[in-house]
Amino acid sequence: MRTPLIAGNWKMNGSTELVEAFGRTFSSAALPSSLEAAIFPPYPYLDAARRAFAETPLRLGAQTLNPLHSGAHTGEVSGRMLQRVRRPVCPGGPLRAPPALPRE
Repeated sequence: MRTPLIAGNWKMNGSTELVEAFGRTFSSAALPSSLEAAIFPPYPYLDAARRAFAETPLRLGAQTLNPLHSGAHTGEVSGRMLQRVRRPVCPGGPLRAPPALPRE
């Protein structure tokens, strides 16, 4: 049977202070073993979140994942980049490059 996952995607919100506050709050949390909890902060906060969540039951996730390894894709994040911050989970949604903007 699958373990339920409760996840929070911060979209384009948050701060280093918020990441640290979550780390402090969840450091003493005892979540039921029947579920998992994950936080998906914006990419600039992933490394701070990795450190802040180290002693918590929270899993860390990335908001987006581009299937390409590299390239001129402004703002995109590849799996190789995410491996370097030891990101264990990624939502099933945005796994593709965004659609091209219409020409004017």
